[in-house]
Amino acid sequence: MSGKGKLLLCLVIALVVALGVLYSMTKPANPTAEPPAEDPQTADSTNQEPPAEEPAESETPVPPAEEPEAEENNDFDVTLKTTEGAFPDGSDSLKTTLTDGGNFAPLYTAETIPAREGFAFTGWDAKKNEEETVVFIGDSLTMGELGFAPDGSVMPTAETPAVDRTVQFLGDGWRAVNLAAGAKTSVQWAANDEGVLDNAVATIQENDAGVVCIMMGPNDANTAFAVQPADYKAGLQTVIATVEQAGAKIVILHTAPWANTSGNLGKALDLGLLEAYRIAVQEIISEDPAVYAGTDMYAVVSAAPELYQGPDGVHFTQEGYDRIAVDWAAAIRAAVLENVGALSAPYAPGDPAEKALWLSLYAHWIQTE
Repeated sequence: MSGKGKLLLCLVIALVVALGVLYSMTKPANPTAEPPAEDPQTADSTNQEPPAEEPAESETPVPPAEEPEAEENNDFDVTLKTTEGAFPDGSDSLKTTLTDGGNFAPLYTAETIPAREGFAFTGWDAKKNEEETVVFIGDSLTMGELGFAPDGSVMPTAETPAVDRTVQFLGDGWRAVNLAAGAKTSVQWAANDEGVLDNAVATIQENDAGVVCIMMGPNDANTAFAVQPADYKAGLQTVIATVEQAGAKIVILHTAPWANTSGNLGKALDLGLLEAYRIAVQEIISEDPAVYAGTDMYAVVSAAPELYQGPDGVHFTQEGYDRIAVDWAAAIRAAVLENVGALSAPYAPGDPAEKALWLSLYAHWIQTE
C-alpha cells in the first residue's frame, strides 16, 4: 500500500472513533426507565390548588372598651373653731367634712352651730376675728349732721353719728363705712352725681361688704327739688341694683323720716311727698326679695319728734341718733339672722388657694343684748 493509502485509512479510523465518542455523550443513560416522580414542593405552581382566602378586615374597626375614669374626690376636712362660746358637745373646736367643695350644709347642722351668751351665730369666717363691713348710703342725716340752730347757723356734726353707734350695738367683729353725701337726692345718686355711686361700688368690693343700708328722702322732698314718687322709687332701685351687682348680699332700706314743718328747715319739705316716698320704699321691699325692711323712720319720728329731731325739724340731736341706732342695729340683726351663712366667704371648688383658706374656719357673731 502506498503511503497516501495508509494516510487515508488512518483518517477514516480517526473519524469513526470521534463519531462514537460523540454518540455516547448524547445518548440517554437508561432509555427504558420511568421518569422520576415530581417533588410536591418543587412542582410547577400552575398544578397547585390556590390558597384559601383570608377573611377581609372590617371597614369599621371596633374600639377597645374604655376603662371607667376614677371619680375626682374634692372632699376635705375642715376644723371649726368657736373663738367664743361652745359647740353643743361642750367643745370649742371640732372637725367636719365639706363634700365636693361647694356643699356647705355640714357647717350649719345642729352639731356644728355654736352658741354664745348674748350673741347669735351668723356664719363662718376664713380668718379669726374677721370684721364684717356694713356700708351706709344716705344724706346729711346718715352723716350725723345736727343741722341748723334756731338762728340759722350751722351746728357741728354729732360726736357719734348713728352709723357708728349702730355697729357698736352689733358687737365686736362689725365695722361701718359711711358713704353718706349731704344734699344729694335719690335721683342724683342714681345718676352717679360726683361719682357717689362709683365710690360705693369700689368700697363694697374693696371691703367685701355684705350689708348695705340705705336711707334717702328729705332732700328729694325739699321744694327746691320736689322729686316725684315714681322718680324717687326708680332712683332707689338703680342704687340698689348697682350695690347688689357690686357684691352686697343684704340690702336694708329705711323709709325717709317725717319732718316737722315748723322747723326752719322742715318748713321747706313737702310732707305729702315724704308720705308717698314711704309707700315707694314699702313697694320695693315687697318686690325685691334681696331687700329687707329697715326702720320705718317716718312712723318712728312722727310718733315722738321731740325724742329725735333738733330745732330745724329735720336733723336729729345726739340723743336722737343714739335712739335710732338701736333700731338700725335691730334691722341689720334681723336680716343677717334670716340669712345665716350668707356673709361667709365663698369657696371656689377646685381652687387650691381658696381651699387652703377653708381648712380652719372661725365663728362670727352678732350681739343680741
